[in-house]
Amino acid sequence: MKIEKIIVSAGFTVNMGNYESARFDAGTEATLEEDDNLQESFDELFRMCRDQVKEQVRDVVSRK
Repeated sequence: MKIEKIIVSAGFTVNMGNYESARFDAGTEATLEEDDNLQESFDELFRMCRDQVKEQVRDVVSRK
């Protein structure tokens, strides 16, 4: 099997109180080159998504 593209997403739901919640998501995709390592590429994309979600959460929670 040859994997040419990977799609990664991450999400997090924050309880805002009063029966409200906020959902934060980020996703990205990449086309792999022949010499790319699948696991390293996945890990890098996941870190990018996770960091973006953390930033979104931090912005909203700091305003709470």
